[in-house]
Amino acid sequence: EIMKMHHAMELLESQGITALNQYFEKLISDSEKTKTKATKNLVADLHFRSANILVKNLMEEGIEHPKLARLLSIMEILEKGEKVIIFNNFRDNAMKIVEELNKLKNVNAKLFVGQAKKRGSGLSQKKQIEMLQEFREGKFNVIVMTSVGEEGLDIPKVDQVIFFEPVPSAIRHIQRKGRTGR
Repeated sequence: EIMKMHHAMELLESQGITALNQYFEKLISDSEKTKTKATKNLVADLHFRSANILVKNLMEEGIEHPKLARLLSIMEILEKGEKVIIFNNFRDNAMKIVEELNKLKNVNAKLFVGQAKKRGSGLSQKKQIEMLQEFREGKFNVIVMTSVGEEGLDIPKVDQVIFFEPVPSAIRHIQRKGRTGR
């Protein structure tokens, strides 16, 4: 239970209300199907239920993590022809970032994730290769990646790499930074 709440706190602090809401919904859904006491106890807890109500209210008010607004303001001044990679640790939040970026007039963003199918997302290796080729050709100008994009990809002529949250590993940090400056 503590580990699940620690993860919830991390989502709130680093990703925002939408990611936390999705995690809470997953916990509630899992509690109906699982025999795991930790999940069942957590979802039944009064404090959890109160937190879930608060999250729902914040969602209705349109409250989100302030760094999403900052990212959008940075991307609003993106110059024509500039290409950007944005790294995000959590797939659900990466989907939210793509959704919000595509509301901007100068941004055409796509989500680049691994092959695992989660919440309707997941790209085959063939689709990943196609997407990277389209990005190289300028068919879209922003690619939002999870950790799958850290290593082994050749993505030339990228103008900016943005980390949506700090990376806990120096090696991963270097790998992400290495996607530009080629």
